Amino acid sequence: MTSASEGKGAHALEGSASAVQTPPAAAPARANGPRKEWKAAAKRSLKGHYLFFLVLILVASMLGTAYTGALDFVKMPAADVLTGQSSELVQGGAADEAASAVKTTAAWGVSSVYESLLRGDVQEGAQTAADAQEVQAGTDIQAGGLEIAFRRGILSGVVGNLSSGAALMTAFAGLKSLLGSQSIANALFVLISVLGICFVTAVTTQTYEAIMARMFLEARRYESVPVNRLAFLARARRWLHVSWALFLTALFEALWTITIVGGVIKHFSYKMVPYLLAENPELGALEAITLSRKMMDGHKWEAFKLELSFIGWYFLGALTLGITELLFSGMYQQAAFAEYYAYVRACAKERGVPGTEKLLDSYLFEQAPRELLDAAYADIGELEQQLAASVPPQRTGVGGFFASAFGVVLRTKPEDEAFKEWNTLNDHVRAFRLAAAGEAYPARLSPLHASEHRLASGRLQAKRRYSVCSLVIVFFALAIIGWLFEVGMHFVTDGTFVNRGVNHGPWLPIYGTGALVFLLLLNKVRDRPALLFVLAMVAAGVIEYFTHLGLELALGQQWWDYSGYFLNLNGRICAEGLLAFGTGGLLIVYVLAPALDNLGSKLPQPALLVLCLVLVGSFAADVATAPAIPT
Repeated sequence: MTSASEGKGAHALEGSASAVQTPPAAAPARANGPRKEWKAAAKRSLKGHYLFFLVLILVASMLGTAYTGALDFVKMPAADVLTGQSSELVQGGAADEAASAVKTTAAWGVSSVYESLLRGDVQEGAQTAADAQEVQAGTDIQAGGLEIAFRRGILSGVVGNLSSGAALMTAFAGLKSLLGSQSIANALFVLISVLGICFVTAVTTQTYEAIMARMFLEARRYESVPVNRLAFLARARRWLHVSWALFLTALFEALWTITIVGGVIKHFSYKMVPYLLAENPELGALEAITLSRKMMDGHKWEAFKLELSFIGWYFLGALTLGITELLFSGMYQQAAFAEYYAYVRACAKERGVPGTEKLLDSYLFEQAPRELLDAAYADIGELEQQLAASVPPQRTGVGGFFASAFGVVLRTKPEDEAFKEWNTLNDHVRAFRLAAAGEAYPARLSPLHASEHRLASGRLQAKRRYSVCSLVIVFFALAIIGWLFEVGMHFVTDGTFVNRGVNHGPWLPIYGTGALVFLLLLNKVRDRPALLFVLAMVAAGVIEYFTHLGLELALGQQWWDYSGYFLNLNGRICAEGLLAFGTGGLLIVYVLAPALDNLGSKLPQPALLVLCLVLVGSFAADVATAPAIPT
């Protein structure tokens, strides 16, 4: 929903963007070549953007894009992590042996069947699935009145087939019957598996490489990099296009690796592809690869020496289990190669390398002329007047305190919607001020897709007021998502269904509680993502630690144990979990909660109220009966 003032502002911006044409990119001045100067410039970038870079490197490590050793220090093995089971929950020797048998059998059932099919050994896969089903059929798990059995019923059959690997064999048999050839079915099964893995890797892990390259390029030139710049590929509608280009690059490099020496050479030949796509996502896959290869002619040895100059940091990262890589050397190396790309690009422009005429984003590397910035952002004064004239009325009294301090209201009113719209427009004006002052990348002068020039709709505006009903929806949505995640992970890992947590319903309240803490207690820092990330880790750590302690004191049981993990505190919290919660906090505050709030606002108020009452009532009944009827 857009206010009249915002709509007028959007018109003004689009008009200005269409009126101002980006001039042909002039060849930037050649950057300094010596490695010391590139590294000195990289350190300057780090000083101005440290927390932002830290989050970028952390996400890259978690996705497996780069610097994968940066999280080694939080990946130490543990004997029993997040099992959801009490160390005192065993109901006698028989139940323990039964649970262990099903867990072990199902685990090797699924994985062994899959591995057998990948090897083409169908007979071994079928025998493994049959053995797993036989063990499951004779093994029941009982805990109080709860029984998990695989002998009767449709659901038991479904769970048994999935966990034993029989479902994989059934799918393979259908594929073989359809194709009429076991060898073709084997090949197609392997092909489907490989393509699935490649697709997920390309659209996440590899695409993030171009996104990270863009952020470091903007940071080397500008003092401010708004977080919404992370979505530049999505706004330009080139996400899958870039994914394909980077996938093809990785494939070519992998094929060259077969020759060993060729793999090393092509690693440096293709080094600039992510940076080229970061500058111009419109480049075709082969076009970007060819351009990188031509640009690196005469520079591969130079790039090798630059990479080799970080060898001391590689060793230090290994010795510190990745701590130094996460906190310094990863971002240092990435920033240095951003400087190196600027140097190689300038050299290629000077040499007139074919294809460099498509590298038009000159203001990614040099300051736009003052008169051009003034013309592009000439309407800022008008937008500021609109902003001042449209300030929404403030709530007063107790309601005003909660709205201001925690961002929560009993029920949303028109002024709360106006508050969200005002913040959206304010974000745009603030970004435009920075761009007009030369402190941030001038998106209006971008040669990228026209969507770069448009105002965001504000649908995912984080600075908003949540009604009590919206918070109830957020709580249960995250509690259910958490339950599905943990149950699913346990099922995939162990092949058995386990109701996680202390409740009977499909929810884990610790996830919902964490979401509300992120939204309410961190309300004042919603416009500072890096600080929110750190505070989310702290808040999650406090919640998880005292939840564990409370359950242990009240029920005499340990519901999870991080003992053996590096940086764990009494086995109740660990660094790996806190990093995941910090990342989850960003996802909740900036994506999930606004989306759920938008969804709830589309429901009629009476229907929304009834839904909330049903959820709260069911949860209250569950909590009341849980001590008497434990899971």
